[in-house]
Amino acid sequence: MSLSQKAAPPAQPLSRLSLLIVEDDPVTQFQLQKQLSPLMKAVLSAADGSEGLKIFRESHPDMILADINMPVMDGLSMAAIIKAETPDTPIIALTAHNEESILQKAIEVGIDGYVVKPVDIDLLTPVLFKNARHVLHRKQEAARTQLFSYLLDINPHFIISAVSGTVDYANSTFMQFLGFEDLESLLTGKTCALSEVHVDGNRHNLCDFSWIPRLRDQPGMQHTACFSTPGAECSAENFFWVTSRYFPELDRDIVTFTDITALERERVQLLYRATTDSLTGVSNRSKLTDYIHAEHARFKRYKVPMSLIMFDIDHFKTINDTLGHAVGDQVLAALADVVLHSTRDTDMLGRWGGEEFMILAPLTSLEDAREFSERLRETIAASPMPGVPQLTCSFGVAEIRKGESLDSLFNRVDAALYRAKNNGRNRVETA
Repeated sequence: MSLSQKAAPPAQPLSRLSLLIVEDDPVTQFQLQKQLSPLMKAVLSAADGSEGLKIFRESHPDMILADINMPVMDGLSMAAIIKAETPDTPIIALTAHNEESILQKAIEVGIDGYVVKPVDIDLLTPVLFKNARHVLHRKQEAARTQLFSYLLDINPHFIISAVSGTVDYANSTFMQFLGFEDLESLLTGKTCALSEVHVDGNRHNLCDFSWIPRLRDQPGMQHTACFSTPGAECSAENFFWVTSRYFPELDRDIVTFTDITALERERVQLLYRATTDSLTGVSNRSKLTDYIHAEHARFKRYKVPMSLIMFDIDHFKTINDTLGHAVGDQVLAALADVVLHSTRDTDMLGRWGGEEFMILAPLTSLEDAREFSERLRETIAASPMPGVPQLTCSFGVAEIRKGESLDSLFNRVDAALYRAKNNGRNRVETA
């Protein structure tokens, strides 16, 4: 056995692929077909480029082995046409020439390899093997994509995918629900019974997916959606949970709609009761604490600022004692509504206990939190409240410090609020 035979790679990948030999010399064609047929799944042959192009379009072989100089149509002309139609099809040139102009043209066409005549099978096999691995890899990727599409299509949830804000995939469950045959019909705005989607209460045309990138700004938040006819409201049986995950390396968003059945709606109500203050409608202490822990983890990892603002109602006991607890409850609810309309979307308001409230202010320095608290204090004092001539609040503000625990931060913001009370109320103190 020669050295070249020992160095030749195994031919197993070749046995899974088909090959088209385009060679005008019948002797060379016969020898190549005889030597390669035991290695390949199938070997086809053609006598010139024109015939080779015809066979390629009919049979779609995985690889092509073509002579460069042939009558009717030469190998490079045939290769240029095939590469224009299917760029991933490997084409290996057979040439008896080493002229620079020939090789330059082969490079421009996109030839994937070449072997000099007379052909040494031990030199040709590694070239075929190398290209076969690429072909098999592409086939496996295509099969994997088909498998994923199949799994997504049989999924009962609606699933859509968007790249750079443009939807490029929607599973068949989604399309069937909306009554579209294909994604193009949806994206071009063809009419259907349900032509609007409401996401978190905001109405969009069905083919408008500009809301998808905005979901990234609220990671982990639960969103809702429903579908309706133009200008109509959603029916009671047409509500979905919407979850989104962004893959930055691919610049791709995956969005899932989960139908909320009667059982799920009941679960949502129970979850809402467990995490929401029933009187004011804002987050309760437990839920707000969860948000603070999550933001604290982000602070430790990314060193972004984070501040807490604690405030409570001045002389609230007097309101309860003189006007009654019913008026006190109305005041708490009205105050929460005023504060909610004054905070940013990224802030989180929660009732800390009794007449005390806490605001989590992510990405906010101490000075910015203090200025915001001053504006909020003035807004509250200027806002009419049920049953009382004027309502004022005292504020404590603290920014998380490097290496500080949440217990320490809570103690500091509480102490700042205590100072605001002792220094005359209706004021802001920082820690």
